[in-house]
Amino acid sequence: MFRSLRAWRKAAKDCLSKREIERDGEGVPVVHMTVLDDSDFLSPLSYHRAEVLSSEVSSFLEKRVNAMPPQKRVAVHIHSDCIDEQEQVRYRAAVATTFRDAYDELALESRRSVISAVVMLLFGVLLLGVMWALSAGNRNEILIEVVDIFAWVFVWEAVDTFFLTRTVQLQQQK
Repeated sequence: MFRSLRAWRKAAKDCLSKREIERDGEGVPVVHMTVLDDSDFLSPLSYHRAEVLSSEVSSFLEKRVNAMPPQKRVAVHIHSDCIDEQEQVRYRAAVATTFRDAYDELALESRRSVISAVVMLLFGVLLLGVMWALSAGNRNEILIEVVDIFAWVFVWEAVDTFFLTRTVQLQQQK
């Protein structure tokens, strides 16, 4: 069983390593995108003087970028016969705005996760203290067990939020 698992893992690794990723002169992975019709490139909604990508274009770029190795930078090359120089400037700014907003949103979620984890951990420790006080006073055993269960649920949720959920959020930010 372990031999077949090792063989399967090696085959999967070989398959991934054979897929070559194009890089520019600085070694930054390159995402190519061909635009045949740019009428829906930008979202009909925008901030004050800050245009954003349409959801379809944004989704396409996110999927392509997620297929790249997790690095801080990715170069996006957009090819088109229908985009003039003035539109290039607008589209470049829209790409930057869209992904800067997504990055900022994930950073805010990560901060909220840390705060949530700390609050849950403190509440769990407080409940463990209550459980200890109840057990020292020889109170109702059932109540002590219920408080114990609640305390450990909060402690586990804090650990899960901080180490697992936050790790995923940090990877998405990259």
